[in-house]
Amino acid sequence: WLRKTPGNPVGVPSFLSWRHWAVCGAAAALFLAFSGWTLDGALRPVRNWEVKVLEPGLADNAAVLETLEKDQWRVERRGTVGSIGAPPLDAGRQYRLSLPDDPDRDARAFRVDQGEKAVVFLAGKDIKVATAVSGYPSCETAGDEWTEPTTGMTFVCVPGGEFEMGCGGEWAGDCDDREKPPHSVRLSGFWMGKYEVTVAEFQQFVSETNYPGDSKGGWKCEGMLKPQNIEQGDRHPATCVSWNEASAFAEWLAKKSESDIDFRLPTEAEWEYACRNRGEDVQYCGGNDIESVAWYGGNSGDKTHEVGGKKHNGIGIYDMSGNVWEWCQDWYGDYTGGQVQNPTGPDTGSNRVLRGGSWYDSARYCRSTDRGRYGPDIRYARFGFRLAFPAAHRAMSDDGPLTRTESRPRQDRGEKGTPRRGW
Repeated sequence: WLRKTPGNPVGVPSFLSWRHWAVCGAAAALFLAFSGWTLDGALRPVRNWEVKVLEPGLADNAAVLETLEKDQWRVERRGTVGSIGAPPLDAGRQYRLSLPDDPDRDARAFRVDQGEKAVVFLAGKDIKVATAVSGYPSCETAGDEWTEPTTGMTFVCVPGGEFEMGCGGEWAGDCDDREKPPHSVRLSGFWMGKYEVTVAEFQQFVSETNYPGDSKGGWKCEGMLKPQNIEQGDRHPATCVSWNEASAFAEWLAKKSESDIDFRLPTEAEWEYACRNRGEDVQYCGGNDIESVAWYGGNSGDKTHEVGGKKHNGIGIYDMSGNVWEWCQDWYGDYTGGQVQNPTGPDTGSNRVLRGGSWYDSARYCRSTDRGRYGPDIRYARFGFRLAFPAAHRAMSDDGPLTRTESRPRQDRGEKGTPRRGW
């Protein structure tokens, strides 16, 4: 992992830190992958390092790769984006990559250790440097980030803990019976999508698989990913997506990813825990001022907005209140009292849980404890989703490892509801 350690004197603030940079024209992407090395006290070459230029035009840009020696950066090689990755590198050594033609963007440092591979992404205004391991990354510090190595989707670390789920006091606002009783929930650590899945990300899935969709249709939707009278760009949240279709996206990413991770929708408990900054008493996901954290019926102009446009919550996750309702893994059911551990909802049902409110809804439906529900094959122009996956972690109890949540098979389909603001 990239983190500030005695062996990492450049002090990269986190293994997934990223900065905005300016690039004219269409988005460009650079993918560098490292694999197949060992460490036994000496540096070994990193084999199969390749450069894949995913956007025409970037391959000819000048690139400089440097290595750190005795606290000084030394040029390892110069070339173009398309040629810089030809010779092998050494595992355990610190490197950094820069594009001299883009002086407004800082160089990004990275290091690869045993069992890891480094990934550098350049896309549009964003740059990210990450490491990935085979299997599930550990989640130790809230707000740490991890980038999925084939799509560049960013996930935020949410360490495990215990909180009181549901409406537990005046801080939660005007609560409904479906939000009660408040009850103690204990969760293992997990990773939550930093943003809602975007139009571009979902469209990549549809294009690569020729996915026909799995829905009865719904309110203000001309088809999957086609809201009526709402103009959407690539960075807008994917909407007019049913629970079935969101789950199909997660299954596709799990197969496509080089990380061997079983991506899925978050459980309802994970969703609320992450929304509330790991269980804080906040009315909305990020605080008590809805204007600063959410696109909702009072400020959206009756449309979705690009993800990340409002203030993030306390652990760095955006748009959990407003923009689009987000599908959760669980079947909908009433809360029960007492403490529960890693709950996944009822075993069966007719409706799946939705959380967070949308661009269409009033503020009360964007509260951190509010709950929605619809059939898994229903699309609405205010329904979207984000992904999650379990973290590699030690058991929270003394009775052995905790069981991670698995995706449930699709079951009976719900009936189409009547659109209105709220539920």
